[in-house]
Amino acid sequence: MTVATATPRLVRLGTSRVGFLHFCKVCGEWGAYGYEASLLKHKAGIWYCREHRPDAKQGGPL
Repeated sequence: MTVATATPRLVRLGTSRVGFLHFCKVCGEWGAYGYEASLLKHKAGIWYCREHRPDAKQGGPL
């Protein structure tokens, strides 16, 4: 996955299910850490993987 295709998006997973895909803004890998995201407010936010999340630079436990 390239960073250019890392934009969060909804995808159809059958006739009645929808999934939300979110990838790291930096490297394009799976983004487990979302910032400023609120699906209830229709805000996809910005997503990062563990290595690139802003808090990771501070060290410390997860």
